[in-house]
Amino acid sequence: MTWVMPSGALAHPLLDRAVAAYEEADFEGALQTFHTAERNADLRVEELLQLFEMRALVHHEEGFGPEELPR
Repeated sequence: MTWVMPSGALAHPLLDRAVAAYEEADFEGALQTFHTAERNADLRVEELLQLFEMRALVHHEEGFGPEELPR
């Protein structure tokens, strides 16, 4: 999956790092970095949407169904 940001906009570095971890199948590392970004980064709406979607993909790859997701 490739994210396309609007022209001139760059993704937050933490999101870039988390997506890279996901692409390398480092799902735990991706989740930790998404968690850090969610708690500590000043993210734009587009970046938050990317974070939520990518985090859902990580959970899917780990085999969690909607009823089994960690809360």
